[in-house]
Amino acid sequence: KSGSPAAKTRTRTQADKGFTRVRVFYATDRQRGGDTPNEFYTDQRRFDETAPPLDLGCCEVSVPYKHDPGEIERPSVWRMEFRENPAKHVVLMNVQPVPGSRWQAEVRDEVSASEDKAALVFVHGFNVDFASAARRTAQMKYDLDFHGAAILYSWPAPSNYIECEGNAIWTLPHLMEFLTEYVQTSGAVKIHLVAHSLGTRVLTTALRELASSPAAAAARYNQIILAAPDIDAAVFKEQIAPRIVNVADRISIYSSSQDWALVASKKAHRYRRLGE
Repeated sequence: KSGSPAAKTRTRTQADKGFTRVRVFYATDRQRGGDTPNEFYTDQRRFDETAPPLDLGCCEVSVPYKHDPGEIERPSVWRMEFRENPAKHVVLMNVQPVPGSRWQAEVRDEVSASEDKAALVFVHGFNVDFASAARRTAQMKYDLDFHGAAILYSWPAPSNYIECEGNAIWTLPHLMEFLTEYVQTSGAVKIHLVAHSLGTRVLTTALRELASSPAAAAARYNQIILAAPDIDAAVFKEQIAPRIVNVADRISIYSSSQDWALVASKKAHRYRRLGE
């Protein structure tokens, strides 16, 4: 849908000066960190074996009225900006974990309130912290004027590529559980999946495993978007695409010849990446 000022003023309140609050639901298997929103989750795996593998919750992100589509405005020392300002920057304002039953109810409410009964799930890629992923999810929801539930799936993605690849394997059963137990039961008629970089490997592997499992309920997605996918091109063509091509109305691949992470990944793996 095309954005309109009238539509985007719905989440503005008189207490908010110069910005709009965007609500983002999330699921993560990251370890809890500090008390501030930007440090609430770390880049480490969740290691409490007595707790469920996923933390569920919601957060609010500010988007300034003078926002440029596609951008995530952040403080800049070149502009003498040393603190986040919601009227100028995209800011993660709060993070609130909630019980699974409440999470499901609130997601269903937001889905049912949208005209298309839609949900959008974003899976980030390599070297992305929780706060950055939440800001990106909010930016997409805002710029697309998306009225359904915007959901972030955030996995521990540190700057060490080898460790990150290991975490991409470790998080796989958690993402599969999340898609089947939470996303598919959200009441959404249209479910869009968006993944970036190494996150595309996590997502497509999960979809391949679910499509191959006789125990998994058949699922149908609307759009699957793979942005700069860090996947072996031959593996995708021969092993992944044939299994997942029928689970969505459309699968789109966005390539980038100047993505430094893909260049580094090709050097590390030798073989061509799907996102080149």
